[in-house]
Amino acid sequence: MADDPGARSSPEIPLPLRVIRGGKIVYHVGSLADLATLAATDKLSPIDEIDGLQPGNPIDLYAVPEIARALAERQEFWLRRNGRALTIGAMFFGLPFLIFIGSSVRKWWADGMENGEFQVLLFIIVALVMNLVVPLVQTIRRRQRLQQLGRSDALVEAVPGRDDRLLATHLGGENRSVTWTVVGVMLALLGPSLVGLAIGNERLVELFAKVNERIFAGEIWRLVTPIFLHANFMHLGMNVLLFQILGLQVANLFGPGRMVVLFLGCGVAGSVASLVAEPRPSIGASGGVLGLAGVLLATGIRAWGRLPPVARRHLTTGIGLTVVINLALGFFIPNIDNACHIGGLAAGLLMGSLLPFSPTTETFLRPTDRKQTVPS
Repeated sequence: MADDPGARSSPEIPLPLRVIRGGKIVYHVGSLADLATLAATDKLSPIDEIDGLQPGNPIDLYAVPEIARALAERQEFWLRRNGRALTIGAMFFGLPFLIFIGSSVRKWWADGMENGEFQVLLFIIVALVMNLVVPLVQTIRRRQRLQQLGRSDALVEAVPGRDDRLLATHLGGENRSVTWTVVGVMLALLGPSLVGLAIGNERLVELFAKVNERIFAGEIWRLVTPIFLHANFMHLGMNVLLFQILGLQVANLFGPGRMVVLFLGCGVAGSVASLVAEPRPSIGASGGVLGLAGVLLATGIRAWGRLPPVARRHLTTGIGLTVVINLALGFFIPNIDNACHIGGLAAGLLMGSLLPFSPTTETFLRPTDRKQTVPS
């Protein structure tokens, strides 16, 4: 990258340097060149700071042009590498699936398609788009953006603000209590479901599925137990993967204990909605999973004025897209209990609008401003 003659000068920084992460000193460095070396070897975090001249007033790494340049060059390196990996993945995995999709569509057009075949086809298309096409397009666009900016000052302006970087780190953080809680719920979902799929679901479904007649006869536990059973490996895999992503964020925003309560509460709300609107038996954790998405979506709307821009887009547009895709799948794929999805989502939206954030999350949000309004 070319040097910018008009670039900002570095703020005055005492030597030797101390790198601070989360209030703790993680590195002692002798010079800015040594600090740039740390940045070039992926040893610095986007939330790191360095000591300034005033105690208690550390300097953001991205405020130092030399370090911002090193971090941007490292980001471009990883974007190139990820782009190559995604391109290879698209060639070796996407091409065979595209051939399969093409032949399936031709068969469907000529002879019709069984429900199970349609489910597999739609799942493959969604998986390809979400896991290969969308990440590849995003990577290419980000790399083009970096190349267009070119100079460190412009790159610093393009980097999300520090409040966005702090909140993103908080949302994806994996402290011990959060990690073990998320893993525990995932094991609780995997265990009974895998046993049922291994020995045949018929007996477990008979005992624990949501069956309207049995619930009206007094077997109230059937509002809870369906959450821990799944119809097939694809059903189980999608729910566990989505839970891992959404559950981690909800646990960091509200606390791990509340995340479990939210997940189970939304799952039960989904079972109740299914009891009212779906006469057929059903199983699965989709109501709880969509409920967690609803909690995050409600958080983005409720805290609109307190969220930094990138987090705001993630919790509204990003999570909203996840909700739309899952509801659309429910309408297009036969034998999906969309009443459960909608019931869990509605419960999540309600609880996410009312439940207070954890004290830690409050420290990452902007102070309340009663003049701030949500988008119409």
